[in-house]
Amino acid sequence: MIPLPSIARPWPRAHAHALARARARAHARARARAHARARARALACTLLPLLALACDPATGSGASRPTTATAAAPSPTRAPTFVSQKSKPVFDRAMEEMRGVDAMRGSAMTDALATDLGFKCADLKELRKQLTTEPDPIVWKLRSRIDKTCDYDAPIASALLAIDRIQKKRAADASADVAGECRSLKLALADLGTGYLANPTASDVIAKETTLCEGTDTVRRIPY
Repeated sequence: MIPLPSIARPWPRAHAHALARARARAHARARARAHARARARALACTLLPLLALACDPATGSGASRPTTATAAAPSPTRAPTFVSQKSKPVFDRAMEEMRGVDAMRGSAMTDALATDLGFKCADLKELRKQLTTEPDPIVWKLRSRIDKTCDYDAPIASALLAIDRIQKKRAADASADVAGECRSLKLALADLGTGYLANPTASDVIAKETTLCEGTDTVRRIPY
């Protein structure tokens, strides 16, 4: 679930270690990609004068505001078969919740949307637990969609929102206090599923957190 910035949360040892390793790998990959992008960008700006707007440092790389983009999955073509009929209303409710999340996809990320997604993901994860023993492929696909949405899509969108704010603050004032935004970024990364830490987008976000928030770790954690 995506937390409000003021909410303290646990930081499991395994997740912390995995995130630390991912940060190190992401930082190395980010440096290599940055050099490659710089070379490609220089070549493009030299050969393609019509791309002057994209090459203007003042306008950045043309990235849009962080969104919850990712295409919504189509509805199942048949009704799933359940081992327990008690699972049917749970499945129906989870499908309805996912349709609500899908309706948000493509929207610009805001604090209000992050909070709403957090509550929806909390409900979805609880419903997912109740469907764990159902083997039907349609139910399995729904569980996978919940995992992807709540362990990757939503945390990444929240993290990108925090990064966007940090960069804008720093652009306006290089000495601006970004501790609050860094705290939100770290909390978003805490919601990122361990299985997604090696994802290229996740690696980029982790590398940016390391670069932008080095020495600003103000997240309260429960001692081991």
